[in-house]
Amino acid sequence: MPSAGAQTRGEITLQAALLQLATRSGEEIVSLEPGLRAIRVRLPPPGLPLETALRRMLRGTGYRAERIAPHGYRIVRAATSRPASVAPPPPSPEDAADVIVTASKQHVPLLRFPASITSIVPHADATTGATSSVADAARSTPVLQATALGVGRDKIFIRGIADSSFDGATQSTTSYYLDDIQMNYATPEPGLALVDIRGVEVMEGPQGTLYGAGAIGGIVRIIPNPAQPGVFHAGITASASATADGGPGGDVSGFVNLPLAGDTAAVRLVGYRAHEGGYIDDRMLHRHAINDLDRVGGRGAVRVEAGDGWQIDASVLGQRNSASDAQYIDSGGDRLVRSARIAQPYWNSIVLGRVHIRKRWASGLELVSVSGVSQYDADDWFDATPAGSRGTVAYNTVRSNLLWTQEVRLSRSRADGQSWVVGAAILRNRDSLNRQLGPASDPIEIIGVTNVSQNLSLFSEFTEPLTHRLSMTIGLRATQARVDGYPSLKPRAGDLVRGRMTRRVDPTLALSWQLAPRLSVYARYQSGFRTGGLAVARGIGRVAEFKSDSIGM
Repeated sequence: MPSAGAQTRGEITLQAALLQLATRSGEEIVSLEPGLRAIRVRLPPPGLPLETALRRMLRGTGYRAERIAPHGYRIVRAATSRPASVAPPPPSPEDAADVIVTASKQHVPLLRFPASITSIVPHADATTGATSSVADAARSTPVLQATALGVGRDKIFIRGIADSSFDGATQSTTSYYLDDIQMNYATPEPGLALVDIRGVEVMEGPQGTLYGAGAIGGIVRIIPNPAQPGVFHAGITASASATADGGPGGDVSGFVNLPLAGDTAAVRLVGYRAHEGGYIDDRMLHRHAINDLDRVGGRGAVRVEAGDGWQIDASVLGQRNSASDAQYIDSGGDRLVRSARIAQPYWNSIVLGRVHIRKRWASGLELVSVSGVSQYDADDWFDATPAGSRGTVAYNTVRSNLLWTQEVRLSRSRADGQSWVVGAAILRNRDSLNRQLGPASDPIEIIGVTNVSQNLSLFSEFTEPLTHRLSMTIGLRATQARVDGYPSLKPRAGDLVRGRMTRRVDPTLALSWQLAPRLSVYARYQSGFRTGGLAVARGIGRVAEFKSDSIGM
């Protein structure tokens, strides 16, 4: 058996190697054995099936890999192996390569999952970087449509479930997540740069049972690379660009993963800065390449393997986008040209914090607690000069959105295909919109609106295999939501407009039938809703209440 003193070049601890294999394969590898840090091994080369890589790496260590479910392995001492009569059968090559759907808040193979999931950035590669975003990746699939209003204020619609191109007080039809933390409520897609990410997933159709209010079109999940204990690695990229009849651009981004406290903790830092050259000209203002964009941001993540199945992840994120002018042209005129009386710059920013605590038992039971808070701010200017006017009129909106979420859930996935999850979630969102209208040099404040939304939900979903190939899924989410409003950015006593109390039950009913190793069909019913609230009405000084929307598919 390799000893703790074997410091052969290229060897790392067994615990660190298992973490790297789990990250590389996307499958779960769990163990409650205390001696993994005392063993040093060589990491198998990339490209091997996970079962083969584990068998090769564990040879001679006194440990073996035991398949515990279609989604992963448990590492145990070879002397404590189970009798062959109760051990699960070894997976076939097709099973070993199964894609595991973690967006289901369980661990379900994709071919058993009765819904549509699209991976639009399956691996971090040359298509991602400091100048890329989900709106850019949306061009690769007809499932998504983007409004092209600019980074950080685009709205993305899934399967055409849409409202307006412009932002307002209405809850978004698409929910955006950073891993398992909701980033938006009534705000656009935040335009995060796709730097150091594992992938982007789109769950199509309403997701009311597992994700609650707002996901009536679906959800978009950005999955960043986590901090990896026991290993040091880093990278940096830079590029430059030139635009025909436009401005130059360039970007730089980098990351570093630093192990801490031996192999029990790590910190991962990511930073980036980018400038995108403009390509639209304004003839009236005699300005060239007006719509250039600057983006700067970064992430920091910490992971602690606390032992006995406990894992703690904490992360922070920040990004700011700023553009010199709006991204539109005049209809019916020359390409990439417009005429406006004033410049229409905008900026937006997002700051997010997240704490994820997980406890895993050898039986496959898993407890997860996820806490998150995000702050989105935006400032937009528009040319509102009436046709034929000699002066200039500007319209300005200032947006502030604070979202707090907390979710606790318990789940279990078994090797026979049975899985379940139960949980509770609390959400509070405060969205404020302030407006100004008037001469560009001194616009006058007009009425805005503030909505305060509070949601409490209990949810569950259960999948039972009826036969070896046929599974049934049932789920339910009970939600109580309330939205109160204020007709101003800074609420005053007596301004409160009490909104409607919404009580909802959103069910899921589905069947999944695996016809062949790589082919399955499913039938699914799912419902969802988004909350109502106050919005600015026609005219100056008026607000109006709008009702909630619901959808069934």
